[in-house]
Amino acid sequence: MKIRFRKWYFLVESPRLVHLSALPTGKSKEALAAACWPLLIVKDEKGIAVWVMNHEKIHLRQQLSLLIVGSLVLWIIEYIHGRIFLRLSAYETYLHMSGEQEAYLNQNNFNYLQERRLFAQFHYFFHKTRFSNNRDTGEITLL
Repeated sequence: MKIRFRKWYFLVESPRLVHLSALPTGKSKEALAAACWPLLIVKDEKGIAVWVMNHEKIHLRQQLSLLIVGSLVLWIIEYIHGRIFLRLSAYETYLHMSGEQEAYLNQNNFNYLQERRLFAQFHYFFHKTRFSNNRDTGEITLL
């Protein structure tokens, strides 16, 4: 495990932690990175795409804006709602969550963190979008 400090977060290289953090998504073997403020955890620092880093930095900013605990509470509420009430699969629930909606739909906008409004995640909470993600390129296709 390698740990490096960046501007406002710690970059941790650990395939095991990425796998563990992605278990609720149902796609833990395919996960490339995870964010848990102040840690941005990646499988392999050299092999990580720029859009993946931007995606995870958006999550860090979401967590910070909701004071970390609020982000966790919102995540739990949305996860339970998706799995129990909407009867979505683990991965569909993951894509339906407001934090993922915001991160996926803005991961290719590299100015997004400078443009992002405080509590922007709530826009995605009230305006859900169906999309698919190309894992190799980060390209988003609206459905």
